[in-house]
Amino acid sequence: MKHDRYSYPCIITFDQDDGIYYVNFPDLEDCFTDGETLEEALYNAKDVLGLVLYTKEENNIEINPPKNNFISTKENQALSYVSVWMPLVRDEIENKSIKKTI
Repeated sequence: MKHDRYSYPCIITFDQDDGIYYVNFPDLEDCFTDGETLEEALYNAKDVLGLVLYTKEENNIEINPPKNNFISTKENQALSYVSVWMPLVRDEIENKSIKKTI
């Protein structure tokens, strides 16, 4: 069943060696991204969450709700929640225009 809004917890890990923020969603093993800044990482997290959920919807793969388990983080990590409004995601993907150069 398709829903209009999904919200999932994600863990943001700052890797000091790489200078990169890595984001993964514990409840969605195939959903992860990164960014050079925290803002970019969160933007990418919202984007990848929408794409993964859209793909699951289109392929009739069950979308499990987030678990209500306690999520612990390490010293270089933070917990955040990312929400997506699926009508907008669906519209953007289904109506994506293709640029043609002359």
